[in-house]
Amino acid sequence: MANLMFVHGAGANAKSWFTIPQELAGKHGHHVEVVQLPGHDKPAPKAKDIFLALVGLKPFKSVFDFDTTMSQYLAEVSKRMGQTDDWILIGHSMGGMVISQIAASKPESVAKLIYVAAILPSDGKSVASLLDLNGTVPFLGFLGRVREEFEDHKGSGVDAARSIQPFQPLNEPFRETPAFADKKRYYIRCDEDGVILPEQQKAMIEGAAGGAAATVVEHLDSDHLPQLSVPEKLVEALQKAIDSA
Repeated sequence: MANLMFVHGAGANAKSWFTIPQELAGKHGHHVEVVQLPGHDKPAPKAKDIFLALVGLKPFKSVFDFDTTMSQYLAEVSKRMGQTDDWILIGHSMGGMVISQIAASKPESVAKLIYVAAILPSDGKSVASLLDLNGTVPFLGFLGRVREEFEDHKGSGVDAARSIQPFQPLNEPFRETPAFADKKRYYIRCDEDGVILPEQQKAMIEGAAGGAAATVVEHLDSDHLPQLSVPEKLVEALQKAIDSA
């Protein structure tokens, strides 16, 4: 049995893992925790509200979250980890930045890291810099791509899995430590991803501490949401990473 901590991605909440945590807990007997990051408890803004904010007819702060920080993300994950050691942290999308920073700052509590179509940062890089999201228009374009990939799976409970995305955590840089470089890393690449493009995933793997040789890579023929597109294959890939030495 392993201790698994699931961290969701941008524009999403804890429900965006759908059945994957339950599958790993029920069929494989793992202890599973699914984190709800601060600031992700409100629904994603509607296109109309975004437009009204952009043209000045609605306050930006009523549509977007400028207050939540990466530090709050990390505090929530740390709280959920408690006094238990040997956590396997599993991050989807932006959640990869969160699990990386936890591993850098609390290495004694982390056994390994698993990235699912996720941000794998190098020192000093933010989500925004890695994905070229600096500025309002790129930020909204990114959230639009997230929305589109969710909407490709209508009828699967996706509306409840989406949320507002705080702005600040995307712009906060990763602070690497030697302990992070020593952590075992596994990356599940999604080869049809329209949010974090396959070439971006490849570049992050190659640019992270230790280079490409430091990360074990598994490929899935999936969009950005393998938890909906290929759930059985994702569970299989995750279990393989969990079992790996």
